[in-house]
Amino acid sequence: MSEYFYTAFGMLIRSAFRLALPTADDTTPADWPVEIAYGLIPENTFLPYCLKNIRGLKYGLVDGKILFDIPGIARYSVEDDSTIQVEPSCAAKEQYLGAIIIGLILPLLLKRRNVVTLHGSAVVSPSGGIAFIGERGSGKSTTAAALTTYGYAMLCDDVIPIAEGPRILPGIPRPKLLSDAYEALIGDPREAGQFFDGIDKYQVELTSSQFSTPLRAIFILGTTIDQELHIIPLKGTAKIQAVLRHTISLEGIDDPFLCFSRCAKRLSNVRVFRVSRPASRYCVDELVGEIMRLVGVGAEA
Repeated sequence: MSEYFYTAFGMLIRSAFRLALPTADDTTPADWPVEIAYGLIPENTFLPYCLKNIRGLKYGLVDGKILFDIPGIARYSVEDDSTIQVEPSCAAKEQYLGAIIIGLILPLLLKRRNVVTLHGSAVVSPSGGIAFIGERGSGKSTTAAALTTYGYAMLCDDVIPIAEGPRILPGIPRPKLLSDAYEALIGDPREAGQFFDGIDKYQVELTSSQFSTPLRAIFILGTTIDQELHIIPLKGTAKIQAVLRHTISLEGIDDPFLCFSRCAKRLSNVRVFRVSRPASRYCVDELVGEIMRLVGVGAEA
């Protein structure tokens, strides 16, 4: 049986099937080995929780294990912070099996090691790590990708792991761009490989880093009907609450008070900005210029 080795989030991952992660091999040093294996997982007809953004997914804590059941895709069992078992449905494709592992289960393992996980993208700047969070379609990946044209390096896309320090751990440094963003930043999307997640996106290889870096700033992206770009700093409790809305968390599994206290501790000296960009016009270049100006100026959080 084939085995595949990957590295991400400070883990060395040995998997029974292919994953969309940076590759490694069995000689790569690892302080945190993670194994993903096929196994038989008994069906549980009463899993009390569900996720709205993944149709049919139910989950719950059963006999010390966290079980996930997605009809037509797979059942998953997470026993500790390093072992994942998967029982796929007959017609399930590897890309769907892997998407749940990367977007949901690996962040769960990270939280078991006191890592805060945000949904967004992050880059390495000359002054440290910059994270971009926001609702779907707010331009997180596009903004991060645009900064690589100015010498910054991709650190992670989709999942941003923030460890003590605070430091951003290296994750999956391959942003996924819509066709218009790809064309504006990279070139003809017809010449790119396509990554499917329900809409057409293009996964791209850009300058990247595999080293953790201090977290310098967080930008919360959003849109406005105004024609002008607005960026305002957030402070105190307001910035913690704003960031908390973009953490990756599971009802019934994660402790809300612990999540709040971890975020408050990690972000106490981190600058946080709310960005409102015009919905009616492309202003990525203007936004990138403002970001570089802001992160190059020292200020209190």
